[in-house]
Amino acid sequence: MINNFFIYAHYPKSPGSLGVKVAGFFDEEIRDICLAGLEKCLDYPDCEFTKDEIKNLVKAKYPEVNLLTLEQNIYFCTVNNIGRVNWSYNKKEREYDSKYDLLFRINDKILEKYNPLKHGKWPIVNINGKFIVKKMP
Repeated sequence: MINNFFIYAHYPKSPGSLGVKVAGFFDEEIRDICLAGLEKCLDYPDCEFTKDEIKNLVKAKYPEVNLLTLEQNIYFCTVNNIGRVNWSYNKKEREYDSKYDLLFRINDKILEKYNPLKHGKWPIVNINGKFIVKKMP
């Protein structure tokens, strides 16, 4: 379980800087860059992507984004990824949130833009004190 997870996001070096920013996963600037990149990739609603294709598209527009950071954002934004409950925003019961619920995993390699009408509802629910992703009928 990822609780105290830190990301190293590489930024251009400035005088006296190592060029590395240490930030928690939910550093607003890093998260917003990743989310903006993910949303831009998903302009085609019926298009399927591999994680590598998404990473390449985002990296082309936002070269400063660390690939590990981006991969974690992909997991966080995938509605049917059971591990997404390990991030603080998802450690509560909640319904669909269009800002964060962006992707649907078709299989281990293929993702597509999440559409609640097509893929169903995937809320985060609390069952006996444990948060889980659950498909609702």
